[in-house]
This record gives sequence, structure tokens and C-alpha cells, in this order.
Amino acid sequence: MAFNVIGKKGYATLALNERRMDDLIEMEKKPATRLFGYDKMQLWDKAKLKQHLGSDIYVGGLYDSNSGHLHPLNYCLGLAKACLDLGVQIYEQSPVVDLVEKSGCIEVKTDKSAIISQDVIFSHQCLY
Repeated sequence: MAFNVIGKKGYATLALNERRMDDLIEMEKKPATRLFGYDKMQLWDKAKLKQHLGSDIYVGGLYDSNSGHLHPLNYCLGLAKACLDLGVQIYEQSPVVDLVEKSGCIEVKTDKSAIISQDVIFSHQCLY
């Protein structure tokens, strides 16, 4: 949950039950957090959350004052619009079958056609 309450900006992962709170406690203790000196995360108990959110449904949370959230699709659409505004051509649903370097340019071949460009960016959906 991203929020801005009483001048506090950040992101909090909230726990609805003790089991989830235990997970957050372990997350806060992770070696990477300590190793890199990242000190922006705070464990908040039920009372602290109620103070900021006005709700007592959560048992606690892990608040990160230096973090936030973005909507991935809206971010991608914004990047695409910025590219189009700069004159970039975007080819969708065009599986590339071959790349050929020609005189400082790149020929990008698909099953049905080809384009030649000085710059090429490949983008795809990643499943993780």
C-alpha cells in the first residue's frame, strides 16, 4: 500500500495476521538489507499503523520511507508515448527471426517483412 499520510511518503507492506507479520519481520532482517546499509525500513505494530491509517484491521506492517509503487502497464504506456513523441516507430506482434548487420545499420527480419534501422530495442514480456 503506497501512502502519503501527515507528510510521510513511502510504501508499506501490511500484515492481516501474525503469520504474515512474521514474514515481514524476517524480510526486515534479511542480510541484504544489513549488508548494503539500507536503513529506510521500519517495522510498525498495530498501534503505529492505526495512527497513520486510522484502521485497526492490520496487525502490523513493514514501512519503507524511501520506496513507492508504480503501475507497470501505465509506466510502459508512458514510455511508449514518449518514444512515439520522439519519432520512434514501434512494431508489435512481430517476432524477429534474424538480425543482419549492414553498413552500420541493422536489418531486422520477421517471417513476413524486414526493416533497416540504426538503432533497435528489443522488448518482450518476461515471465518470472
